[in-house]
Amino acid sequence: MHNGQWAQKRNTSSWIEFCLTAHYRQTRTLQRRIEQYEALWGRCEDLAARHRLPDRAIGALSDAARGRTLWRSLYVKIVRSSTGEDISDMTGTRDLLAMHRAGLLDAIGEKRGRRYRATLELWGIWMEIRTQHPSLKVEDPYEAISGRPTPGM
Repeated sequence: MHNGQWAQKRNTSSWIEFCLTAHYRQTRTLQRRIEQYEALWGRCEDLAARHRLPDRAIGALSDAARGRTLWRSLYVKIVRSSTGEDISDMTGTRDLLAMHRAGLLDAIGEKRGRRYRATLELWGIWMEIRTQHPSLKVEDPYEAISGRPTPGM
């Protein structure tokens, strides 16, 4: 439509290229994040095994490495969502304390108000992974495929 009239000669290819490029870039971003999270999960699996922590702690270690503050009730929910396992509050408290004693979590506060954050060691793993998998440079998918612009685009 052009001024309320159909204009057959008007070209929409630039709009279509814009939309497809946006989808491509979003997909690449999501792919990079998935690769980073998989690498972090693997490193947290290794840490849990080395420190003889239960496998259910891996999801919480991964969250803490990315900057999430943990507390017992949240830990219980993370375990449920990552493993399907229901644990008691006492088990959650013991697991968090074991991660703290292993040097992976710093304890903040006392008793009911106690929270846990990643130690520099755990946080450093996430920073290392992020530098190994740097942000993708913004690229034109039409040039990335062939090295030159696609004819007609």
